[in-house]
Order: sequence, then C-alpha cells, then structure tokens
Amino acid sequence: MRPKANTILICARAKELRTELEAALADAGHKVASVTTPADAVAAMRKDPIDLIVAEGLAASGAIASLRTAAEGRITPILVVAPAHDVEARIAFLEAGADDVISGGFEATELTGRVTALLIRTGRIATDLGFGDPASAERLSDEAKRVAKMLARLISFLRTQPARRQNESHT
Repeated sequence: MRPKANTILICARAKELRTELEAALADAGHKVASVTTPADAVAAMRKDPIDLIVAEGLAASGAIASLRTAAEGRITPILVVAPAHDVEARIAFLEAGADDVISGGFEATELTGRVTALLIRTGRIATDLGFGDPASAERLSDEAKRVAKMLARLISFLRTQPARRQNESHT
C-alpha cells in the first residue's frame, strides 16, 4: 500500500516558476495546487487541507505569518524560493518565519529533498525513523527549538560581518 500523497500549495506569480515547481513536486508523487497571490493561498488553505506551502518572495509583504496560520488550528510549514545569490533576502525570509529557503535556479532533487525533510519534521509523513509517532514528534520539537536557537545565533553573527563582494576580474 502506498502512503497518502501530501498536498503541496505553490504560491508564485511567475508562471515559469509555478510550472517548474508543479512538475518537480508532481513527479515526486505529491498532489499539487497552485495560486498566484498570498490572498488566493489563504483562501485555498481554508478550503482544503494543505501539508506544505512553496512560495515565491512573500516575506516583504508580510504574507508568511498569515499563510502559516491560515489553516485554522494547524500551522503549515513554508518553503520560500528566494532570489539566487541574495543572502540578505534568504535571511529575511527565515526571520519572517519561513521554515526553509531554497535559492532560485534549484535542482528538482534539492527541492524535493527539502520538501520531504519539512514534511518529516512536521509529522506530515512518517518514515522508518519513527518521526510520525507522538513521542518522536515531541523529541523532534525539542530538536527544532535547539536548531532555531542556533540559526538565530548564526543570523546575528552574519549581520556583524562585513559584506563580501566577489572579485569580478579573475586575472
């Protein structure tokens, strides 16, 4: 018997990105729904249960918080697709509440790996590692808190470092 397919909601304005995400996630066996705006995403979440959101550039609009809690009584994990090579944007998305960030220009295998990891960590899919049972979920929750603290320290450290610029002339 095959495990139930998880439902992934894609929220992206760019049609090319939506199509790329849809193909990669459907090929991985997920049910996929797509919308173009955060408001449409909130409406979709209130209509049907969503296991995870993959969103393009929502932190600046403050949409991450509203998406995270749109499903009443359930927090939905969010993976944000950030501009490639923009470390500050990725940090901003994490600070705004994204569970993970992937850079644009990603490989499909990286995307599906990150989606699977988020689904496991949030107990939406069980593995032979036992993450789906309540005791494991509690242990995992403690581990997630520890990792969040480490991430906050890393972000603070990165903010104190001078910006590094790539040398464009390779002579």
